[in-house]
Amino acid sequence: MAEQHRNPSDPTPQELREQLEHTRDELGLTVEALADKADVRARLQEGAARAAAQVRDAASRAGRFAANRTPDAVSARADQAALAAKANRTPLIAGAAAVLGVWLLIRCARSSRRR
Repeated sequence: MAEQHRNPSDPTPQELREQLEHTRDELGLTVEALADKADVRARLQEGAARAAAQVRDAASRAGRFAANRTPDAVSARADQAALAAKANRTPLIAGAAAVLGVWLLIRCARSSRRR
């Protein structure tokens, strides 16, 4: 029988199995990445969540800035007005409804004159 000589540059069966496993792992990661990119709905939801977080942060910063810049007397008066509005919701709602009603009447009267 002829003795088989192995070329030192040829990979062994174990090395081939390891290369194959490595390639499978890389392919799996690539497929996952492509699936993530193809999931438009998830990407839009992530973007919306990031935008909402940015808006909340900006609003929080603006509130802190305004609170720091508002004189104490004005803040105290605004707190009193808020408490009074909470305690007297019915008259406040009635007043707002009256203002809205007057505005609608004026608007309707103006539009009927134009015709």
